[in-house]
Amino acid sequence: MNILLPEFDVLRGQEWRLRRHQLLNGGGDIRREEQKEWEILARNEVSTSLLLTAVEEHQRLCAAGGLLKDDRKRRISRVNIGDSQTLIVKEYRHVFWLKCLSPDQRSWLGTMRIFGGGGEEGGQASSLSLKTPLSPPLAAGRGDKPNGQDARPPHTFSPLGWLRHKSPRVGYLVMEDAGPEDLMLRETSPHYRQAVPLFAGAGKTLARLHRAGIYHADCKASNFVVREEPDGSLRLSLIDCDDVRVVSSLSPDRAIKNLAQFLGIHWHITDEELRTKASCAFLDAYFAEAPWPTLPRVKEKILAHIRVLYPTKPIEVMERILAQWEETR
Repeated sequence: MNILLPEFDVLRGQEWRLRRHQLLNGGGDIRREEQKEWEILARNEVSTSLLLTAVEEHQRLCAAGGLLKDDRKRRISRVNIGDSQTLIVKEYRHVFWLKCLSPDQRSWLGTMRIFGGGGEEGGQASSLSLKTPLSPPLAAGRGDKPNGQDARPPHTFSPLGWLRHKSPRVGYLVMEDAGPEDLMLRETSPHYRQAVPLFAGAGKTLARLHRAGIYHADCKASNFVVREEPDGSLRLSLIDCDDVRVVSSLSPDRAIKNLAQFLGIHWHITDEELRTKASCAFLDAYFAEAPWPTLPRVKEKILAHIRVLYPTKPIEVMERILAQWEETR
């Protein structure tokens, strides 16, 4: 089973300050538009009409009840834009006039920082480099660099555009669709029996994230999305980057919290043998590439975080799994 994983190479210092200025003001591969009702920041290769069509379809789904998520903070939908192409629209229901405090700006910057990379100017590489090109309808009108390389780095599932409706004040992120399945694997999932290699891929992805000095505040399994490629390989992506932090040195406690977020949520895997193998594969893959080969009292600390994160869920199975993993290390 071939599992395709992301690589992380985050922009820092002056490179990030310059890129941040582009993302907030336009420049390079980002354009800024002011309309009567909208403020728009978008990739040059993506048309404004496509973004507005995606938002209109999202609003239709809001009225029809066809959302992926609907809570007091956000509404999220998968919209069809024709030719079998789908996009994800994230609506932020409570945004602030002071954008630096607003969740839609934080998500736009955070996702672009670890997935969107550099723009055209200066030839910055993408901070996440995957090898699948933009889908044809989205790539229309994109220019090429003189050397024949795409002006935009390879496909990254990063935002295509950030839109602000002026009145009422609502924020939207329009993103490419990373896939319909996540790692909240149930028996009805087509990838249920691939849990072991997929969990190992998630562990390796999390290790790479930590090695790059990135803390993702919500690393539960539902934010690891899997999509089958035409050649049969599975592509694993990390989504929901509304709260990501780039640090000079990641603390072990934050690392353990991420491990607990992922491991503690799999009570729906009723096959305990499969859950044990998959969870151990996740931990083995993580520590094989993590910034540290081990952590003190890791079992006790993971369990302590799980009790806080998921207080109403049974923990006995996870206790047995971690005990077995410690014995075989």
